[in-house]
Amino acid sequence: MKKLFAFDLDGTLLTSEGKIHPETINALKLAKKHGHYLAIATGRAIASTTIFLKQFPDFDFLISNNGTAIYDVKNKETFIKDHLPSDLLDLFLNAAKESKSFFTLSTEKNVYPFKEKNQDFTWLSQQEKMDYDEQLFKSEEELKEAIFIRKEKITQLALRNSQETIKKLAEKYTKILNQSASCIVTNRVYLDINPKNTDKFFGLELILKKLNLTTNNLITFGDSGNDILMIKNAAKGFAMENGTDSAKEVAFKIIGNHNSDSISKTIKELI
Repeated sequence: MKKLFAFDLDGTLLTSEGKIHPETINALKLAKKHGHYLAIATGRAIASTTIFLKQFPDFDFLISNNGTAIYDVKNKETFIKDHLPSDLLDLFLNAAKESKSFFTLSTEKNVYPFKEKNQDFTWLSQQEKMDYDEQLFKSEEELKEAIFIRKEKITQLALRNSQETIKKLAEKYTKILNQSASCIVTNRVYLDINPKNTDKFFGLELILKKLNLTTNNLITFGDSGNDILMIKNAAKGFAMENGTDSAKEVAFKIIGNHNSDSISKTIKELI
């Protein structure tokens, strides 16, 4: 029976160095050889996800921005479920400044990281680097030009800070948005803002339908709050040892941490 294997990135498929474990790459190659399908399912933007095709080019689908955007690698086609209103940009830019947070604007084709000039993040030393890269930072003017001049459509807004601060920001902006958009804490240190009714699992359902498969064919791996539905609703959903309690509670099984070869071993057991 053909399977669709879907992997979260940060804290799951990627090690602390931001790379796919060599043994996992070998297992992914083996899965493809046996005719199975492979997907990434992440909170990152499409532009921050396609870069991992350099490490392993044979993923079939990339689900980005927590299910808002789906990229068909073979056919080079992108499906966007919905967008956020442009006026939210100013709201969350101000939130980033006030809370001293790292801010990321994602659009259909681009990603714009931002922090205020000379801003040092004291909380960063306690966290893995993940998608934080100072060489990629854009100015506030560049962000606003993208949205208000070039009219790029927003697929996600994200704040990154300490666990304590992100928890408070999540409580605050969940109330402010009042279900007009989705607020979810990911990897304990991000607050992701997405169009309402979007989720990685909904993206996976679309892919399963496209492939004439069902959730009986779905195998998932994740570690965080934005992975819960895809872990819970898969035939077998695996949570990483380093994952959150909420992800572990719904998992079929808890495997090793993201710096180990546990994903590789699990894939080989299932093919």
